[in-house]
Amino acid sequence: MSEKLSYFKIGQIVNTIGLKGEVKIYPLTSDIYRYDELQNFCLDNDLNKSFEVEKVRYKGNMVIMKIKNINSIEEAERLRNKYLYVDRENAASLDDEEYFIADLIGLDVYTSNGDYIGKVKDVLQYSANDVYVVESIKDVEDINEIKNDLSYSQITNIITGDNKNNKEKKNIKNKDCKTENKKNDENLNSKDEKIRNKKNDEDLNSKDEKVKSKKDNATSKSKDAKSTKNKITKEYLIPAVAKFVPEIDLENNKMIIEPIKGMLD
Repeated sequence: MSEKLSYFKIGQIVNTIGLKGEVKIYPLTSDIYRYDELQNFCLDNDLNKSFEVEKVRYKGNMVIMKIKNINSIEEAERLRNKYLYVDRENAASLDDEEYFIADLIGLDVYTSNGDYIGKVKDVLQYSANDVYVVESIKDVEDINEIKNDLSYSQITNIITGDNKNNKEKKNIKNKDCKTENKKNDENLNSKDEKIRNKKNDEDLNSKDEKVKSKKDNATSKSKDAKSTKNKITKEYLIPAVAKFVPEIDLENNKMIIEPIKGMLD
């Protein structure tokens, strides 16, 4: 079983209200009125310092809070953009078949037939029902399986490998042959001609080394491409209703789904 979070993020201070230290909070909870029962909280990563709620009121979908010992706009301003956290003991109570989103992230997802699908990556919250985002990472060996997920140029590179480099190598060999034939046909009695031919050979060798180095780098990149392009990541959207998700087992870190046709395509 994966380790559970000890603290939950429930809101963010986004602004100050008035001159007496009140703050405006954007709630990050499904029930805004859970703030009626909130007594203490922490801010950001300072989990050892606790703040006490003095009073709470609401304006639209925002929470207006007076924090004890925060009595001026200057003090309240220093809290802007900070997140409110509560520990698990002071988190909102859950009804049957309700879960904290933080506990669902990372669950292993299987079909009712035992087929492994992936892991819960996120939970999207809508008015009708929540939706689980399941991420699947698949290893692929057959090029035909990934041709619809890669661009034509990527597929071509995987299939042809370093054909371009082989062509460059052939061109260099042709240059070598032409140079050797020309060298054999020339009169080498002159010292100047010998020096010039030697210089031509050195230039050609230098070109060969550059092309070889370029080929080695291209081959290395081609191997890297092959090793990184044999995985496909897909995301599936699973409605968070009992019909499609008959079982959530936090103790064994797994979720069982009953997908209908087309849901996992």
